[in-house]
Amino acid sequence: MLERRRAFVHITLSMSYLVILLIFNSEAGGITAMRALALLLTGVAGIGVAYTARYVLVLNIRRRQAVRAAILLLTNFSLFGISGYLLFHGLENPISAGVVGPSVGHPWQDYIRFYLGWYFNFAKYGMIFFAFEKYLFDSIDWLLSRYRPDDMIALVGFYSHHPYWKETIERNPLVIHFSSNLISRVCSWLLSNTRISSERLNHLVNLLDYGTQNFVGPPRHTVPLEDEITAARHFLSMEGDHDIDVKVSGDVRGVQIPPVLLVSITKNMVKHGNHLPGEPHALLDIRIEDSTLRIYSENGIAAVPRWKRTDSGHGLRHIQQRLKEVYGNRAVLRTGINGDRFWLEIQIDNLKRYNHE
Repeated sequence: MLERRRAFVHITLSMSYLVILLIFNSEAGGITAMRALALLLTGVAGIGVAYTARYVLVLNIRRRQAVRAAILLLTNFSLFGISGYLLFHGLENPISAGVVGPSVGHPWQDYIRFYLGWYFNFAKYGMIFFAFEKYLFDSIDWLLSRYRPDDMIALVGFYSHHPYWKETIERNPLVIHFSSNLISRVCSWLLSNTRISSERLNHLVNLLDYGTQNFVGPPRHTVPLEDEITAARHFLSMEGDHDIDVKVSGDVRGVQIPPVLLVSITKNMVKHGNHLPGEPHALLDIRIEDSTLRIYSENGIAAVPRWKRTDSGHGLRHIQQRLKEVYGNRAVLRTGINGDRFWLEIQIDNLKRYNHE
């Protein structure tokens, strides 16, 4: 969606220029077909020069490919110059006759002087566009976009100061942390050309329903581990493109953990994990042994997060803070890096089982 909108802006600007070019060069008696065709050809060529200049700057400045940029500029300058000379000066044809008259009256030296000024004039517009395109597109995106991840996250932040939400967020910082990431993820789908299947939407609805039970209702210190496992599976099914194996062993009935704890670990595995074919699978292992809960996760490390980062790296800190608040010294969080793989281990001792009838 975002790229289509920007392509629409490019096309609109180009068409507007061509229309203005025809209007400003029309005469009282109208404009002949040959002159209109010549104006359109030169206009389209000028737009091509401007975009070439813009891309030359992209290659040279952003991609550090000065040689390719120089070759592209020289090739473009030569092709447009030769084509223009043949069309308007070198060959006798209705277009050249209607625009510049007989070629004998216009020596090639005059064409060179005209072409240099014409080319660099349009190249100048490409440079201006390169300098201001980010501001231009950011402004247009703000005006046209119906779904803005940053705005929606700011909206969550606004409600976080409301008394109705404040108690929930203060008791469990994972609430706002996970909510912001989930909202950003969903909005990135809406802003892209990603097709959201009905199955994916179903998992998202179940995940949102689970979140509503914990976030909108009265704040809860803990929730059933079974519900967290189900929510984590919904999250993994919603994402789809991963290689995370989930293993559950022991009797999890009656065991309770802080809301969104397991889902947050799962989210981090998907977001920051390196899920490439041929690599060892990621693992999420939930194990109950007597009154001890062990959660172990292991995954490869991605060089770049799988979607826009909105958490400033606070996820693990929030998890550790929540464990300390609920369990004190009975909970231990350990993390580490082994080669190119990240691992996390949580151990909670002396868990009390609640009535699960």
